[in-house]
Amino acid sequence: MSLHPIQRRIANTVVFVIFTFISMGGCVTPKPVGESQIQTPIATPTNNSMVHTKGLQIVDGNNKPIKLRGVILEGWLMWNGPLWGAGMTSETKITNRLEAMAGKSHTDKFRTAIYENYITEKDIETIAGLGLNVVRVPFNHTVFEDSNPLENYTARGWKYIDNLLDWCERHKVYVVLDFHSVPGGQGAFVSDPELINVWHNPKYQERTVEIWGAIAKRYANRKIIAGYDLINEPDPPKGKDLIDLNRRIINEIRKVDPLHMIILEGSQFSSDFSMYITPLDANQVYSFHSYNFFTNDTDQANLLKLATIAKAHNVPLWNGEFGAHNAKWIKEEVALYENPQYHVSGWIFWPWKRVSENSERFRDLAAIRPSEEWKQMALSIADLFGPNKNITQEMAIQAMNNFIELLKGDNLVIDEEIKEILTNSKNTSANIEIGGQNTGENTGSDVGNTEPKESVTVQTDFKQILFLSNTPTGCKEITTGINFCEKKSGMSILQSQTEVAHKLWIPMGGIQKIDYKMANSNPNIAVQLISEIRSSSGELMSFISVSCPIGKDCEAKTIETVVLPKGAYYLVTKSAEADKKWMGNLGLKGSIATESSIERIK
Repeated sequence: MSLHPIQRRIANTVVFVIFTFISMGGCVTPKPVGESQIQTPIATPTNNSMVHTKGLQIVDGNNKPIKLRGVILEGWLMWNGPLWGAGMTSETKITNRLEAMAGKSHTDKFRTAIYENYITEKDIETIAGLGLNVVRVPFNHTVFEDSNPLENYTARGWKYIDNLLDWCERHKVYVVLDFHSVPGGQGAFVSDPELINVWHNPKYQERTVEIWGAIAKRYANRKIIAGYDLINEPDPPKGKDLIDLNRRIINEIRKVDPLHMIILEGSQFSSDFSMYITPLDANQVYSFHSYNFFTNDTDQANLLKLATIAKAHNVPLWNGEFGAHNAKWIKEEVALYENPQYHVSGWIFWPWKRVSENSERFRDLAAIRPSEEWKQMALSIADLFGPNKNITQEMAIQAMNNFIELLKGDNLVIDEEIKEILTNSKNTSANIEIGGQNTGENTGSDVGNTEPKESVTVQTDFKQILFLSNTPTGCKEITTGINFCEKKSGMSILQSQTEVAHKLWIPMGGIQKIDYKMANSNPNIAVQLISEIRSSSGELMSFISVSCPIGKDCEAKTIETVVLPKGAYYLVTKSAEADKKWMGNLGLKGSIATESSIERIK
């Protein structure tokens, strides 16, 4: 889901304060005595007819690699304000505000109408028609609970999921079941949290495990389900708390369902996976979320870290949410996910439909165009001081009825540009223009259409020197990382927003070995340098990261392989960041020498 920048900042602060206060009492259910933090993952049967993992890939029941590309059906079995134009509000708050304006009985009718109309077979048919092959289905624990035992399956949520699975089977669209709000909540307002959440209430933890057990028992044989997304955007006091609860859920699922894929998320809005030091199941995926509410930078830096974890654990990556940005950013994110170097097995655009903000900054795929009456209702739901007393019950009922009608599949407004980006992602990559200017030392000629002498091996060394400086007069606007702001004789400068690109020619396509070295002249400077291999049109083909830790006079070295066809390419120095520790009033200076070679090895 998405928040405005101020909203996210407020949400983070509130959640942090509450959790810091509560976690001092730390009552997360302990593991059984003798249970080790590192356990052998639960084995998966050799023959798996479901969607499952195979190394770094997701494969279908025939063991063919598959990319799960689709949308999230948020706002249906899980409510929150941003979907309906009602600000940073949880499902419980929305319900309370509606009851205050329309009355409980009419609010109950509205809830049923949402469940019956927000997602119908028409939506699934449209999604399939776009060429997408998966929907991620968020649900609140309340839809699966009533006064009867879980195993009776009498709560109305089961009926809606059953219907959805039937629709998706007819239209060949996979389903990911996403526990978006566990009992007590697990994080920010989107999880509909209570004051004491799941991390601090053993009964809530047990209930979470029980619900997953009931889901797995009912749907163990449904092949249209691609996987179980255990906990959306968890925000535990400690990483160990998430590991422990995930293990308990997996153990419960595997009692009745040995085949379906397990999808695990990280903390910090599912961007931090550092708590996972080993896979928890032999058939699992790491699902990360990507949003940027402050700048236009893509998620490439974090994706680099996640790809490293995925490779180490031999586990696929899958993007479970991204969006809430402009068209250019969305296009660049899709290009990253489609790049095989990152091992991302698909993505989910947030959301399928929502009340549009009519903003270039927050683009939609399918927009709900609400009535003026609903807009007033939504503002009243979000109002910090309570509902607008000028809204009568009659007005509220009329607004809710209008909203139900306008959110139906036939009344949605499709954003053709976003549709084009998402539906063409399988065949094209974003043509990201290489910006800035080539300020690096480059003695080679412009490759353009000029081919050098034929050879089966290319080994070309490019040397560039970056001069780093941090003096009171030399650098300004130092907020994060470093500005590169001086130029010395014989040294190249990497300014902010500037890319230093060296041109190279690959005369014969194949697997190329990229040997990349970096030498740091100042032991007081810690540097991470990220460079990219791009085609002449700007398509990202691979990336290389080299780090020199602080306190060491190091020569870092990394070797990567990448498949590159014959043609012209650029080695682009994308970013270099220095550790904040060396940013003093007096400043320090140093140089970074980079050297690369590319050689065809197969």
